[in-house]
Amino acid sequence: MAEWLRPRHMNEALRQLAELPADRYQIISGGTDVMVAQQLSAPHDIAVWLDLSAIPELKTVEVTAEGIRIGAGVTLSVLRRHPEVQKHWPMLAASAAVTGAAPIQNRATLGGNLCNASPAADNAPVLLAYGARLEIAG
Repeated sequence: MAEWLRPRHMNEALRQLAELPADRYQIISGGTDVMVAQQLSAPHDIAVWLDLSAIPELKTVEVTAEGIRIGAGVTLSVLRRHPEVQKHWPMLAASAAVTGAAPIQNRATLGGNLCNASPAADNAPVLLAYGARLEIAG
């Protein structure tokens, strides 16, 4: 049976990530694409699940001097309703509002929507059009 890790801070997550077995782990937060993948194909040989959903710094939306900063763990439902996102990046709020149904929007994260590289990743073209930059921790 696979091990489930749920770090509470980014430093803890990065430490755990560095110790994981190569190609035998899955990073998860909302898990919407993982659920679909499990239904479509045989389960992969995953030894460790690294669940990032408890890391508060990944769930923030803040306005900075450079613009708006959105954590990878922010759900699409938060994005579509967030007043700063609606004000500064209205097309991102609009794309989040049409990505899946409400139950998917409540679980799906912006980071997962981008990192999974699904052809259905509705938010990637919007971020590209806005000239968004990604900060990758590890």
